[in-house]
Amino acid sequence: MISSGEVLAVVKRAVSVPASQPLLTDADILALADMVISSRLVPLIESFDTDFFVRRDNVPLVGGQAFYDIPYRAVGRGLRDILINDSLLNARNLPLIALEEENFFLLSTNVTGFNFHGDQIHLIPAPQNNVTDLSLTVIWRMPPSKLMIESDAGVVASVQYNVAGLDEVTLNGIPTFLTTGTQVDFVQRRSGSSILEFDRTVQSISGNTVRFTTGQVPTSLSAGDYVCPQGYSPVVNSLPNECIGLLSSHVSYKVLQAIGDYDAANQIKKQDIPDEEKDFKSLMSPRIDGEPVIVINRRSLVRGNKFAQRRWIGPP
Repeated sequence: MISSGEVLAVVKRAVSVPASQPLLTDADILALADMVISSRLVPLIESFDTDFFVRRDNVPLVGGQAFYDIPYRAVGRGLRDILINDSLLNARNLPLIALEEENFFLLSTNVTGFNFHGDQIHLIPAPQNNVTDLSLTVIWRMPPSKLMIESDAGVVASVQYNVAGLDEVTLNGIPTFLTTGTQVDFVQRRSGSSILEFDRTVQSISGNTVRFTTGQVPTSLSAGDYVCPQGYSPVVNSLPNECIGLLSSHVSYKVLQAIGDYDAANQIKKQDIPDEEKDFKSLMSPRIDGEPVIVINRRSLVRGNKFAQRRWIGPP
């Protein structure tokens, strides 16, 4: 794992920032790290097509409702893919239909495709009013949360499920941000540091025990993991440990610019960052060495109709 404390320590060693300097607080340095992660590392890792940030959500369809929200944390306000499922979770892909062409599909009795209206998914046509067993699988990319000081997060001591209708998470201590009604994220501590679940609402707090509605606490949550404010984490989510050098160099460059040491900043930009980025790219791609990627052109002229005929919902 890469903790926020490790990021601070590596950056301070790299730029020799004195502990007494008044210009940048630890929170300021972590804010610079957030900027680097979102604007540099996430796009770089996404360019490898290795699906580090992919997440799946299942959304029940409502009869007559055509519009569904894109997950608000999705990278670039976009999706990786979208599927439609029946009650047995048999799935088919939904094609993207141009806005200019959607009128040609509105008379279909089945959901045929989709397009985007702002921050919403628009199903074409809307599900029929008697729909009770259809759902969407929305595949999207969830970026790392913003970094926070480690001591400000809640550390899980134990978890109990379905205790009188509630899930109980006992912490080593109750952090100041935790109150009844607060929405929190559950973050894995070990390497990878996944966001296990997010936007879960605290129902009550008693001593060091925090209670949630049954089913809200992930079954993978274990001792040592974190309960964090919504959108924050004391560890870098989903990024490989090997990115710490590139991350710290980018952050050091921004710190040196902020404190006015432009010569040292330019040296890092010209020497350290290019070399570390090259090494990181060679390490990261491909993610698996021994298996080829199988690509199927599902909508080719040769096989498009046959593919559709094998699906549980045919073409319009």
